[in-house]
Amino acid sequence: MIVSIIKKLKIKFLSIFFFFLLFLIGIHISKDFGISWDESHHRDSGQRVLVYLVKFLGLDWVKPIPEGLENYKYSEKMYGPIFDTISAVIEESFQLNDFKNIYTMRHSLNFIFYFAGYIGYFFFIKLIFPKDKFAILLSFFYLFHPRLFGQGFFNPKDSILQAYIAISIIPIIRSFLHFKFKDLVWSALTIGIAISTKVVAVYLPFLFSAFYISIGSFRNIKPIKIIKNISLFYLFLFFFIFVFWPPWTNPIKSIVDIFLVLKQYPFSGENFILGKYVSRFDLPWYYVPLWIGVTTPLSFILFFFIGIWKNCHHLFKELTENILIDNFMAAGFLAPILSVIFFGSTLYGGWRHMFFIYPFIAYFMIKGFIFTSDWIYSYFKLKKDHIVLFLGVIVFSPTILSIIKTHPNQSVYFNILAGKDPMLSYEGDAWGTSYRQGLEWIVQNDKRDSIMVSIHNSPGSRNRHMIQKKDRDRLNFQFISNPLKKEEIPGDYFITNFYGVQPDLYFKSKKKVSPFDNEVYSIKIGEMKILAIYKFNSDTN
Repeated sequence: MIVSIIKKLKIKFLSIFFFFLLFLIGIHISKDFGISWDESHHRDSGQRVLVYLVKFLGLDWVKPIPEGLENYKYSEKMYGPIFDTISAVIEESFQLNDFKNIYTMRHSLNFIFYFAGYIGYFFFIKLIFPKDKFAILLSFFYLFHPRLFGQGFFNPKDSILQAYIAISIIPIIRSFLHFKFKDLVWSALTIGIAISTKVVAVYLPFLFSAFYISIGSFRNIKPIKIIKNISLFYLFLFFFIFVFWPPWTNPIKSIVDIFLVLKQYPFSGENFILGKYVSRFDLPWYYVPLWIGVTTPLSFILFFFIGIWKNCHHLFKELTENILIDNFMAAGFLAPILSVIFFGSTLYGGWRHMFFIYPFIAYFMIKGFIFTSDWIYSYFKLKKDHIVLFLGVIVFSPTILSIIKTHPNQSVYFNILAGKDPMLSYEGDAWGTSYRQGLEWIVQNDKRDSIMVSIHNSPGSRNRHMIQKKDRDRLNFQFISNPLKKEEIPGDYFITNFYGVQPDLYFKSKKKVSPFDNEVYSIKIGEMKILAIYKFNSDTN
């Protein structure tokens, strides 16, 4: 017995050490990422919410409110305030004035939120698979998706919502298993926070209610108790939405207003998919599944389909509580995808708007992995532990190596289904974070006091904030709306991530067609070129 206790303590200590090491690595590398499109908007939003809170609580006498931050209109803010407000509080508390320090802090905090989601998902695995001693290994399906991992450092809405959903699954499943009051309260709290972050999570309460009633009926729990519990759940849910979603004067109206806005995203434009631009208002029904398919490691996809196959197979057997929970997890990702198809929702490039469904998808990857290891064990005289570890090495080694090799551009991950050069068919660095590396190269290789850089989208200039101030001040920018219409591009350099001008500019770059024939720097991942710099002024040194 003593030996068993010591062994459990040893495993627990090693697990804590592993998580702590992962956390330290994440914090350390968070300083390497560039600034994305939306981060300045979210910083501004956090500051305005903070001012709103100060005025709402009558604390505006403590410190003068900066000019321009007095107005807060929730109808203009489509995302909840928690992450952005915490960022604003930290920025103000520590008097962070330099933009490099501000955005480095935001990236570290973004990772902290994302890592909290990972820890939550680990405990969810421990809850749903209590006899499996490889919970850490299984949790890698959640953590080591390269694209999602990379965006976990700088995506202040989609990655944050993904983390909240991952955490919310724990009390939801506990409610299904134990029907305890405290689990209902925690479910309402976590779902309320998720809804306050992005209103797309509003489907979760309805999903929760449907399966809570189904599982309760299956366990012969009295209908009156089920109705009472569901009523309490919604009471607490509305309370937590009220707490976490300003304005507190009318939070329900804000939810309705923003849902109506997001149902048909009101931003025109086109997405690059399968080698051509398609209107965001007319995306094909397979848009989301296709993006998931070409940006997820193939081994992950294989185990996902095995897990789904097993779930479908169980549907034709006797109904059990576990099957109902499996169906809840399946509905967790199917309902949003079908909603997007039904409503014809407009989406930006990629599937970042749907990252919140990944915890549900990863569940079936885990189910597929467990079934495969059990199947191999049943046919071959090998130790179960050896089989699991061997499969783990095969599955996770390539993805972890990819994350290391492509750092800090993991968010541009594609698998081989996207082709040898995925940017011939799909958008590359749509977030624009790679501009930081390009601008760093310019200031390191050009020592002049004034450097003119031509750009065609805003992250090209915003990423100057991640450069040391003495070098930042040497950079000047001029915006070119359409570089393809220019026979000569003014300035010393032209820097591009090709966003919005594929495939024409990308073809010219690959073939070195003038004026894009003097390439001095590029970032490549395999055959894919996600960023390029062209030099025009021969006097630069």
